[in-house]
Amino acid sequence: MPFIATPASADERPQACRVLFAHTAFADLAADRFQEMISRGELDPAGLIVAKAGGTICGAIFAYRIGGGQAAIWLPSATDVKMQDVLVAGVVDWIRREPTNVIQAIVRQAELPRTPPLVRAGFQNVTRLVFLTREASPCQSPRGRLQFHAETVVTPSFAELLTRTYDGTLDVPELNGRRTGEDILAGYLAACESHPPQWWWVERDGESVGVLLLSPTDDPRTTELTYLGLVPEFRGQGLGREVLRFALAAAGRRSVCLNVDERNEPALRLYRAANFYEFDRREVFLLFP
Repeated sequence: MPFIATPASADERPQACRVLFAHTAFADLAADRFQEMISRGELDPAGLIVAKAGGTICGAIFAYRIGGGQAAIWLPSATDVKMQDVLVAGVVDWIRREPTNVIQAIVRQAELPRTPPLVRAGFQNVTRLVFLTREASPCQSPRGRLQFHAETVVTPSFAELLTRTYDGTLDVPELNGRRTGEDILAGYLAACESHPPQWWWVERDGESVGVLLLSPTDDPRTTELTYLGLVPEFRGQGLGREVLRFALAAAGRRSVCLNVDERNEPALRLYRAANFYEFDRREVFLLFP
């Protein structure tokens, strides 16, 4: 009997959520929380896709749009290989109904055995992200060569500057040229809808040096350093350290977390020198529709 992937109806969602989290240690609790997030409008239920056998839900997968032509998917939850492939194909088809530049899956190390369906669907395992954190420690704002201008309204000029900081980037360079500055900013904005971000335009003597993006998290004790980028002509001059000191001062008494491509050795050296320590690594899978 062929499997068919379809969006879960409202009546099917409770069972679909339990199938989605069946592989986890606290499946019922996770499923209940997931349904609560759907009820609060924090998740789009249209991205919850199920596969059935004989009318019974036997597999599930979830995807969501990030903004700026970007989307993310979870790993399929199903034991049958063909059903796994049907679920991935079904959720990718749902994503493609709107213009999409890239689909990503960020996978924990322990879940790597569950990634073959992604590979069979054309996803590429391009790199690994290193997750770092720094305990709360008040830091004085630097008195140096840079000026920081808070951005309360996103302008085309800010998007253009952000795009310039991606020139020659070592953070997932596979994305270079596939997103505009507006796309990137839309993704950042979508990720912090419930928390107003803190963004700065960085200058030195009237020249644009780079950008700094901080975002509050669901934990009021933690701030995320979402992005720190310099334009190519100002790299290698120690300015990254100055921007980072400003970021730590802006975070105040909150801890700071971030993630960086493991291939970006200059950034890793910068953060480790500032007492950030690693707490996780995750694989990055990308599909370009």
